[in-house]
Amino acid sequence: METATLTQYKKDQASGKSFTAELPENTRVATLDDFYKDNETDLEPELIIGKPFLVHSYKDGLFWASRTTTRFPYRGTDFMRFLEAGRIYVFEL
Repeated sequence: METATLTQYKKDQASGKSFTAELPENTRVATLDDFYKDNETDLEPELIIGKPFLVHSYKDGLFWASRTTTRFPYRGTDFMRFLEAGRIYVFEL
């Protein structure tokens, strides 16, 4: 399981969300498969709840920290657009 701690980042006072100005060395560009468990017996892959990831903002250039929830992949948001553009990062084990 991921051991990344998102608490080491600065916290935005207005939103309460954590961020970092620099991409940590132990990260890589994510794919959609990174957010699901490899389970060869199930027809549908199982979502990894609580998986930490970073979103590289177009607006301010910061890397905003988040974790997956049961609502993933966040319909109605730009998550997939960011993922396809290579702006979502996951932590290496």
